[in-house]
Amino acid sequence: MCRVGEGSDAGSFLSKRIYGSLNMRFETYGSKQNKSIMFIHGMANDSSLFDEVIGYLPEYHVIVCVLDGHYANGQGEFISIEDSCRQIERYVKNELGGSLDLLLGFSLGGAIATEMITRRKVNIGRTVLDAAFIIPMGPLGIFYTKLFQVSIWLVKAGVKMPDKLVGRVFGKGNTGVVDTVYRKVTVKNIGRECRAAFKYKIDPKISGYKNRVAFWHGSNEYFPAKSAKKLKRFLPQVKTTVYKDMGHGQLIIEHPRAYAKRVRSFLEG
Repeated sequence: MCRVGEGSDAGSFLSKRIYGSLNMRFETYGSKQNKSIMFIHGMANDSSLFDEVIGYLPEYHVIVCVLDGHYANGQGEFISIEDSCRQIERYVKNELGGSLDLLLGFSLGGAIATEMITRRKVNIGRTVLDAAFIIPMGPLGIFYTKLFQVSIWLVKAGVKMPDKLVGRVFGKGNTGVVDTVYRKVTVKNIGRECRAAFKYKIDPKISGYKNRVAFWHGSNEYFPAKSAKKLKRFLPQVKTTVYKDMGHGQLIIEHPRAYAKRVRSFLEG
């Protein structure tokens, strides 16, 4: 496996630079002269979720958005999807001339990416939504918010989560996802993120986005699957790919080289 900071083909690409913007920060790799790829992680993750994937993308300028409350010494906590969009948009305008070649959002990051292509405040060439929750979950949202908060509390307390509970929350067999949890995230922060994601509703104005969109999810992900079908009504150009026997984030975690290959193929294809 190739990680950030490893690999003979990586060269200076793997020199990390960090930019602060209010409560969010941006970790960048590679030259701004290259095509740009921006990653947005999910709730309870941090930038390390993409470390191994980034190591396989040395020819790009990669930016990882680290959400409020998801990095050491970070100020504040997550406020809303809209607030995250505003911070990212300002960064893209100030640092990238207002344009991105590819935006990829995972889980909560997928909802943020969805909102960004709805708002269209910056130019986004292509978009990948990975396991995005972009349909209202209704009363189930309350249940899953509590379940997720309890799960994160257990992880933070060093308690091994039963495999059945991991499967219930993240997908059957997806035990590796526990290792991606950012241990310093607060339970309060998780509650805010869950409520934002589980209440998110697609705005019909998203139909104004005409560029290519991919929606990826595992076959063990019920709500992202429903989200993909709903999005198709507004964006007929969406191409959905379902990964067999995969749960939430499992392809990123277990197959980073294959994931990077898919990112490259979508951007260059």
